[in-house]
Amino acid sequence: MSNRLAAAAALVPVVLAATLGVASADSAQAAARPGAAVVTLTYDDSQAGATWESAIDQAVANWNAAVHNVHLQKAASPGSADYTYVATDGWPQTTLGPIVPGGAKGEVDLGSQALDQGYDATRVTAHETGHIFGLPDDYSGPCSELMSGHGPGPSCTNAVPSAAEAAQVDENYAGGAGALRAGPTPSSPTSGPPPRPLPGPLPGPLTGPLPGPLTGPLPGPLPGRPPAAPPDARWSMSR
Repeated sequence: MSNRLAAAAALVPVVLAATLGVASADSAQAAARPGAAVVTLTYDDSQAGATWESAIDQAVANWNAAVHNVHLQKAASPGSADYTYVATDGWPQTTLGPIVPGGAKGEVDLGSQALDQGYDATRVTAHETGHIFGLPDDYSGPCSELMSGHGPGPSCTNAVPSAAEAAQVDENYAGGAGALRAGPTPSSPTSGPPPRPLPGPLPGPLTGPLPGPLTGPLPGPLPGRPPAAPPDARWSMSR
């Protein structure tokens, strides 16, 4: 009896070692392919110039450290890039994504007017890159939110997405590039949330002759629609 117990006891570490070995192998294999559905987006910065070079590098690094389902890397050639950074003399504006490989190309216009008014280059670049991922503007948000853009003012230099913003990007790319290409076409660039609809039903067709030409200045904005912000008070203008 004692011999059989001793033999059984001797088998326990062998079985445990084999089980742990299998588990370790499985874990290592899973870790080696954590991104079976990771989308790799390539970018070209050859048109951004030296002014924006370090800002682009840091913005890309910040996003790659924050998200898991999409990864940014420099394209092997400009023509193969999924989106492009371009230095302009105007205001920053960007194609609203999510941009996916093999889909419509994106463009990030890095406008120097934002720098002229004192905004941080890395925050501007990281904010505009958020649009490539499909994030809209939220100008009323705090400085800790990257997509609050110009809202907190030039003193805000945060260039790291919040946890909620990173989670939204991961959700946007959770199904992989194939699922995104099969989905609806991304909307046009936007400078903020869509306007509210006009109140009440539209009136019926007009009857009788049209009135003469209007005189004097045009009336203010239609009810229910927010007035457009002046060009010097916003980023991500529509293209």
